[in-house]
Amino acid sequence: MLCLYIRDLLVFLCTSSVLAIELLFLLRELRAGDLHVMKDKIMLVLLEVSIKVWISVAGILYKDMLRVKALHIRDMDVVVEPGIGWMELNEYLEPYGLFFPLDP
Repeated sequence: MLCLYIRDLLVFLCTSSVLAIELLFLLRELRAGDLHVMKDKIMLVLLEVSIKVWISVAGILYKDMLRVKALHIRDMDVVVEPGIGWMELNEYLEPYGLFFPLDP
């Protein structure tokens, strides 16, 4: 299975239709709290038979998941939700004398 992050949508590409169906059932069970699950149409390439198929798959929207969960200053380690950007993270870290550099 391949996982892609496109804008605010997490897209799963599966190697078989069975995996795609199992993923839909799993994500349906995860609907809770800050996890916003939506359905969208994407092109799924079934790698086992090399044909393109349009199917409905699930994506997770991260636009409301913008919090810093924990900051461990001694370890210089921070736990964040997946929707936070590096600029927002740097604004949060600035009072502590820390920053998150860009990856070249």
